[in-house]
Amino acid sequence: MRLFIAVNCTDEVKSRLLQIRNRIRAEAATGNFSRPENLHLTLVFIGETPAGLVPKIALIIEQACRPPPPEF
Repeated sequence: MRLFIAVNCTDEVKSRLLQIRNRIRAEAATGNFSRPENLHLTLVFIGETPAGLVPKIALIIEQACRPPPPEF
């Protein structure tokens, strides 16, 4: 399974990115362009990962996204 960590874009950001993508696509000789529903910002590409590691990776991501504890 190929894994990556990404942030989804708001509809407003997707709209602007699609405008830019369309301008690039009009000028490009070739290329593959993402479908609008697939637009995101990849933070890290993990790559091929055994399915058994997915729960551990998900837990690590969840822990990393928690707010820091209040200072004493």
